[in-house]
Amino acid sequence: MASTYSKKEWLPENWGTYNCEGLLDDYEGFRILTRGEARSAPMYRISFEAVESYCSVEESSCINDTRRKPGLTQSGWCFQVENSWFLKEFHEISSGIRKDFDYRHFAFYFANQCIDVIAFGEPIIENLNE
Repeated sequence: MASTYSKKEWLPENWGTYNCEGLLDDYEGFRILTRGEARSAPMYRISFEAVESYCSVEESSCINDTRRKPGLTQSGWCFQVENSWFLKEFHEISSGIRKDFDYRHFAFYFANQCIDVIAFGEPIIENLNE
């Protein structure tokens, strides 16, 4: 069964196409920094309460990725993924020991980076210029 990508309006569209400015995973937690292409665009931080797994691939390396294609061919940058290929893969490689946990797959497909995240709960979006 193919994954379904539901567009989320977490980032304002008025700043143009978004680029990933940084992906950090350290003692402060996992977070993504992104900014729109407009010169005055603010920096946004996308973080989560708890991240179980993530993968990051340069956008140019995903052009023919049939798993990500439903997200890559839509407008927008933020998606929640149902029937997730990434979540299925995660449960397979972990022998299903966390199958009963309420994980969700979120996809952030920016102009320069494709980032897939398995996490609990919705992402926290912060405008760092406010």
